[in-house]
Amino acid sequence: MERRKIVRVLITGGTGTISSGLVNESVNRGYDTYAITRGSNNLRNIDGANYLHADIWNEKDVYSVLENIKFDVVVECLAYDIKQLEISLRNFSSRCSQYVFVSTAGVYNRIGNQRIKESDLKNFTEWSYTKNKIECEKFLKEYSMKTGLKYTIIRPTVTYGNYRIPFPIATRTPGWTFFDRMKKGQIMLASDNVKFSVIHIDDFSKMVVSLFGNEKAFNEDFHITSNENDIHWDDVIEISGKILGVKPQFIHVSANVIQKIWPEIYDELAYNKNLSTILDDSKIKKNI
Repeated sequence: MERRKIVRVLITGGTGTISSGLVNESVNRGYDTYAITRGSNNLRNIDGANYLHADIWNEKDVYSVLENIKFDVVVECLAYDIKQLEISLRNFSSRCSQYVFVSTAGVYNRIGNQRIKESDLKNFTEWSYTKNKIECEKFLKEYSMKTGLKYTIIRPTVTYGNYRIPFPIATRTPGWTFFDRMKKGQIMLASDNVKFSVIHIDDFSKMVVSLFGNEKAFNEDFHITSNENDIHWDDVIEISGKILGVKPQFIHVSANVIQKIWPEIYDELAYNKNLSTILDDSKIKKNI
């Protein structure tokens, strides 16, 4: 397997679950690791990383902190639409040898509990988030054809770790509320017969960082997963209950019920977390 030598890495964000995990793994590999962030949250800062504070969508601001620094790899964790991706590419494409774009496994058409491969259809546009990511992937590929930029697209499913519980509603709330309800014997809400591939952020980060400088990853896409980690949402509740030493109480409800009490998260539930998403890990394992 051909690998290019990696010296310097830049990760946008650096304080979210995914970006902080990637910063940590990059530092562990001995890479000169930079994270560019607004600087509003330093609780997840990793010792050994270089944190630069800037408005990532302000090109002058970004240049003022980066100046002429070059990177072997840039990982774009923050771009959610083409406008943001265009800014990111203007900021970083001339600074790096490999551009890694964080997309989402939500782009796939999901039917029942069929295991999904990277070659499967990616045109799930019912949710604006996945629609935007699909458009970004297409734009990046076209940009690469025009400019020769080496890209790698990664598609996370549900990641979890010390700061995030792998549960549809809990990912959008302070994590302690999930356990607090359980300890108090309050009813938990869950979706019936929905199965997801989940992955711990440490395992996710090891896989992604193993793609850095990996020529087999150039102009390729990967979902980051393990076939060993397919669970139902009920499993998360029951495992958490065992850890706490309580027997959790939960009921299955439809996304429409959630819409009435918490409309802000309806789209994510109905068009993502309420659809079984089981991923095939053969491509990523073959190439790292």
